Amino acid sequence: MAARIGWVLAIGVGTVLATTSAARAATVEAASCEGSDVQTALDAAAGGDLVVVPAGDCEWTEDVTVDRAVTLAGAGQLHTSITNGQMSAWDGVLEVSAPARITGFTFRGKPGTSDHDHIVDVSGQH
Repeated sequence: MAARIGWVLAIGVGTVLATTSAARAATVEAASCEGSDVQTALDAAAGGDLVVVPAGDCEWTEDVTVDRAVTLAGAGQLHTSITNGQMSAWDGVLEVSAPARITGFTFRGKPGTSDHDHIVDVSGQH
């Protein structure tokens, strides 16, 4: 009987720890797919949070910086499209300097430029 009580207690403690850990992650929603709204949502997020960007077709003219371990999620490749609106085709618009997950976007280069343009800059230590 004592062994059975110990097993049930261990399962109960594991459930509490898993629930507490999952409860810390938050979902932060950007007001739109505009770069300034996405940056505001990223700035409000903590490591481990999910930052959700709604559907839309937006042109980012300023850098958006991901500097913590978050998931940045658009509404899907066919629904959230970001175009590089920087002055130079060599300027990326999404700067990633932390281990982050980016999903659910289509990123497009600056219209009318050569094949040398880019959108996402990833930096950091290995």
